[in-house]
Amino acid sequence: MSQRGSPARLNIGESESARIPLAAERLLVGTRVRRTGIVRVSTRVERRTTVVDPPLRTQRIEIRRRRVDRFVDRPPDIRREGDTLIVPIVEEVVTTRLKVVEEVAITLRRSLERRPQRVELRRERAIIERLASAEPPRKNRSQS
Repeated sequence: MSQRGSPARLNIGESESARIPLAAERLLVGTRVRRTGIVRVSTRVERRTTVVDPPLRTQRIEIRRRRVDRFVDRPPDIRREGDTLIVPIVEEVVTTRLKVVEEVAITLRRSLERRPQRVELRRERAIIERLASAEPPRKNRSQS
């Protein structure tokens, strides 16, 4: 090409050949580690008070004594009637016969109740700060 950008004309005969040099560029790309800043992460515990109301399971034993006064040949077994445990109480009488004097009925009662309470909950928060680098920027190696 000529200086003004128009194509140059070569007068070459049929028997002649011309060589035209071609140019190409190469690019070399690389990376390097460069410190551009500092990040500081710290944590802080925050506290807040809230009301919790979990269900509390309770059990209560109810004991009733019941007079029986019945003679038996041998001590009766402990038995269960639904949620109630029946424990026979016996005594020996002079005739050596067994007599059930009373029974003790033990019943387990279950209930569910709520008792709201104030409790303090804690939670950590991350605090992130970006700080400028302490070292000066380095020159590009290709420019030195």
